[in-house]
Amino acid sequence: MENKSETVKFAETDLKESFKMVQNLIQNMEVQFQTMSDEIVHRIDEMGSRINEMEQSINELMQQADSIDSYEVSSTNEQISNDTKSNMDQSNNNPQQSSAQNEKDSSTEIV
Repeated sequence: MENKSETVKFAETDLKESFKMVQNLIQNMEVQFQTMSDEIVHRIDEMGSRINEMEQSINELMQQADSIDSYEVSSTNEQISNDTKSNMDQSNNNPQQSSAQNEKDSSTEIV
């Protein structure tokens, strides 16, 4: 019987060691999983920050482009207004020359 008892004790010891080994393995896997999860979350946060920075840069560029377009439109409108005033002033000062110029412009357009 002593032989059976030793076998049972050996089996219990083997089982306890196996249990501890599996438990350690599971704990190590949990630690690795948590570490990888934290890294993934950190990378996602970094990506979100970069996307926010890109959106802000794009908005700033769009605002700059709008202000440039507005300046160009206002400059063009101002130039047209000045040209119109200049032509009107010339017409008022020299009606005959203005008529001759208009006829010349009309004949040029026909050709």
